[in-house]
Formats: sequence, C-alpha cells, structure tokens
Amino acid sequence: VSAVSNANANTAGANAGKEEEGQEKDRDVTLPNVTGGGGAEEAKRREDEEAAERASTAKAAAATAAALRTAVVSVPETCDLYRGSWVYDEVNAPVYKETHCEFLTEQVTCMRNGRRDDSYQKWRWQPTDCDLPRFDARLLLERLRNKRLMFVGDSLNRNQWESMVCLVQSVIPKGHKTLTKFVNNGSSNVFYAHDYNATVEFYWAPFLVESNSDNPKVHSVPDRVIQWHSIAKHAKNWVSVDYLVFNTYIWWLSALDMKVLRGTDNHIRIR
Repeated sequence: VSAVSNANANTAGANAGKEEEGQEKDRDVTLPNVTGGGGAEEAKRREDEEAAERASTAKAAAATAAALRTAVVSVPETCDLYRGSWVYDEVNAPVYKETHCEFLTEQVTCMRNGRRDDSYQKWRWQPTDCDLPRFDARLLLERLRNKRLMFVGDSLNRNQWESMVCLVQSVIPKGHKTLTKFVNNGSSNVFYAHDYNATVEFYWAPFLVESNSDNPKVHSVPDRVIQWHSIAKHAKNWVSVDYLVFNTYIWWLSALDMKVLRGTDNHIRIR
C-alpha cells in the first residue's frame, strides 16, 4: 500500500510540475527585435520634439519680455506720491527677506545679527489718493535692459543700493548674476544681471564734490575738508549712466564747522 501511495504521489508531482512549466511558458512574452532604422528614427523624433519645446519656450520668454518692456505702471497723474503715510501690511510685505539675498553685507542683516522680530520689514508707503503697484522685479529689469542704474552718495545710499540689488536678484537664476565690490579704485560696487546686460551700481562720494572722506573704506576723519568747486573727479564716473540716484545731505550736517579748500593750500571755515 505504501509503494502504491508513493507512486501516485510521484505521478501527481510530475503532472503538477508540467502544468506549472506550461503556465510559465504562457506568461513568457518575448519582445520583438527592432531592426533597421527604428532606433535612429526614434532618437531623431525625440530630438525634434526637444528642439520644438526649446523654441516654444524661447518664443514665450521673448513675448513676455516684449510685454514687460511696453507695460505701463498705472498711477493717476493727479496722485501725489509724496503725500501719504506708512502702513503696516502683513500680507504684501516684505518684498524680499534678508535670508533670501546673498548679497547683503553683514552690518545690515538685522535678523542674522540677533534681532528677534521682523515687524519692521512689514511697513509700506501708502499714498493718500492712490495705490502704488506692487514692485515687479522683471518689469524693472526689462526697463534696465542694456542700461545702468547708479546710486551715488554715502552709506544711506549704499543701503538703498543693497536693497535694490536684493529686489531684482530674486528673479535671476544662479550663475546669471554677479556682484563685484570695490572696483574703480575701490569707490564702486557693481551688480550685473547677465541676461539683461544691466547693472545696478553704487559709487561712494559722500559730498558729491571732492573731500578727504572719499576713501570708501577709511572716511571717518575728525576734520573734514571739501573742495566745493571740484566735482569732475567723481562726475566722470556717472557721465554715461542712464539713471542716477543722489544722496548726500546728512554729511553736510555732521559738524557745525567744515573746512572748504580753495586753491591748493588755503581754506576758510563756514558755519
């Protein structure tokens, strides 16, 4: 009985093995061989699709740029932009955050230097009789295409320059923007937007005219002297600039007396 049982078990096992083998063959799918130029044709098709996609993207970018160049920032002519007040705005401000701008100098990074609240960043200017459009970095860069914007003056204007750099750099990808400091004998800092061939520059000239405070790194001198009639030395650096922003007034208020150089050696004191 035992021998018969073993024989039956062996027969059943063999039949099960043949059934599984047949099912495995049924599941086996052999991919057809691609012969001839099929592979080359597929590669060519993909290449053409990618080229068409690049052309479409470039066309769309050109259309966007053209629209930005002709865009008009609408503010009523009757609106006095200088008459208004500062309003607290948590929704629309700030336009940029210091953590997102790699070009800020350490002395103006308040949050990094330990300030705990950022509420000071959420104030914006609100004219009395109209609304200012929200800042658009791409629109400004299009207006600056092939042009130069320069801030001239003291550290207040340098701060304004840094803020402007942070405003526009946010829409420029890495590798397409550079910042070069202390060029032009140390007096200039230049931010360059490659794709726009545009620069946002700062030039150190705290009095605009020549003075003994013209060194951008060493200018905290106790006895300041200016040459009131000599502006050509500085002015030659902004002759070809398209847009100029000047600021100098606070340096004229730093002391009750100031020396004014007349000629080469003589000076008078003014009050």
